[in-house]
Amino acid sequence: MLLVKQNVLKNYASLTAIFLGLLTTVGEASAKQVTPVSVPSILNLLLSLAAVLGLIFVLAFFAKKMRFGPANQQGIKLVANLTIGTKERVVVVEVENEQYLLGVTSSQINLLQKLPHNISKNDHSVLPGQLSFDLASVLKKGKS
Repeated sequence: MLLVKQNVLKNYASLTAIFLGLLTTVGEASAKQVTPVSVPSILNLLLSLAAVLGLIFVLAFFAKKMRFGPANQQGIKLVANLTIGTKERVVVVEVENEQYLLGVTSSQINLLQKLPHNISKNDHSVLPGQLSFDLASVLKKGKS
């Protein structure tokens, strides 16, 4: 029991020495003369910060445009994409030369219909009004 108390006292003594050492270091640092912050140094800091943030935004923009990240998987190709809400989209995917119209939400993906004929990304024969009309007819068929 006496040995345990001696070890505890030794630990407290070493912690006290460390604490006193830190206090003297802080006291010495506060005794040094502090240089005032000048306007050019603040401007330099703000310009550097703006340059770094600008570089981050430019790289993010190019990464989004170049579609860095998960690319189309082998055998699966995204043909068309239409946003219909904040988290809802209608997409056309192609798998083994067959195209499917999918409804995508934040929690699930539903097959709306298998397309009878393939469309391409450059095919402008499908107008947005026609797509919404087809989507409405598909949704009506699902409810009945």
